[in-house]
Amino acid sequence: MSENLKKPGRRRAELSGGKYVPLVVAAGLALTGAPAAAAPTKIGPVKGLDVTISKPADRYVVASDWNDLAGATAYRVSLTSGSTVLQSDKVTESDWRATTTLGAGTRVTLKVVPLAGKRPGRPASLNEVLPDLTAPTGTFQVVQATPGSWNVTLQPVELSDDVTPADAIVRTINWGDGTPSQPWGDGTHTYEDDLRAYEPIVTLEDAAGNSTVVRLTVVVGDQIAPTGEFGVSTSGWARWTKVALTETTPCADNFSSADHVTRTVDWGDGSTDTWTGGTAPTHVYAVAGPYSPTVTLADEAGNTNAATMVNTVLVSADTARPTVSLTKPATRRTWVRKWVTLRGKANDAATGVRVVKLRLVEKRGTTWYAYRGTTRRWVRGGATEASALRRTTVAKVRPTAQLRWSYKVNGLRKGRFVVRVQAMDSVKNRSKLRTVGQTLTHS
Repeated sequence: MSENLKKPGRRRAELSGGKYVPLVVAAGLALTGAPAAAAPTKIGPVKGLDVTISKPADRYVVASDWNDLAGATAYRVSLTSGSTVLQSDKVTESDWRATTTLGAGTRVTLKVVPLAGKRPGRPASLNEVLPDLTAPTGTFQVVQATPGSWNVTLQPVELSDDVTPADAIVRTINWGDGTPSQPWGDGTHTYEDDLRAYEPIVTLEDAAGNSTVVRLTVVVGDQIAPTGEFGVSTSGWARWTKVALTETTPCADNFSSADHVTRTVDWGDGSTDTWTGGTAPTHVYAVAGPYSPTVTLADEAGNTNAATMVNTVLVSADTARPTVSLTKPATRRTWVRKWVTLRGKANDAATGVRVVKLRLVEKRGTTWYAYRGTTRRWVRGGATEASALRRTTVAKVRPTAQLRWSYKVNGLRKGRFVVRVQAMDSVKNRSKLRTVGQTLTHS
């Protein structure tokens, strides 16, 4: 081999004549002699980055936008608090929205990194403090020495704010009678001597200037209780009957309309229901016995009166078992087609039969099969009737008004067919389990 081919920086090239000649490659040059390409320049950062923070519900919405950046194919955006990433995304548009449930006063950072393909550019970011945008809340109780009294006191039941302490929430009240709004003071006021309803308005404002109003109702001059008369179902079954309450004489009041009279029924078993109008509630008693429900009426001024109840209710216990039967075919009992539709009767003297339940198995040759009532299909059940029964699922059917039931069996074949049937009433009393077997030899 020639000396030239052994020296550094030289390569050999084969000529058409089969000889080799040296080819010098200069350092830093390609074989073509062109200069190496320069590294691409990073794009960015984005300009015009802006953030708007709002809180329309229970969380902050951080909305951001920026100017489109030439050369950017996408943007990687994130919202962080300290080292915690609250939300991140990759977008192709120049705007983005994130949400957070962090509290007011928390510092967050929104960061935008432009991308040129997969290559990240220079980031841009903004630091913001989540502002206090939540108004305070409060509830108040109207206190009158007697119902309808003209001397009224409003007592705070609850005051709260996410930042401002309760005792620093500013309260302003307008009593709704034409007098000017005034600072809270002691929350007392004396209305004029007349019969009417007023609407005092309490305005609550926190340290950040967020405010809300609480509207109340005060009725003065009404000291007459409402009247009414009610009836109730006379009988029923424990754990099943919905005992109905009926307003036999409509509620009446000298000031409040009937749909503003509050009715509260004490069913006599420790449970109560309250309603103001429309359909009266019903009730299911858990235990048998006589009950005397009472209804208390209250008007808008707080005057109360025990309404007249015209009758009581006697609740009985259904302890009797229902009965069920399976009717065998009158003719050709060994024919499959005669057993495809099972028929029978179910009866209950009290709450009525709710459902008839069936479990079906069949022995075909030496193998037992189980009927899956949920899918209406047969599956292998094993070598014994007991193992097949364990693989069944219940087939259910409701009896008709004539106390009859029927059920169509899919895929029944020749073999030893066994039916287990049981009825259950509306309070889950069960009948005796009936078992009927028949060998089917004909189609």
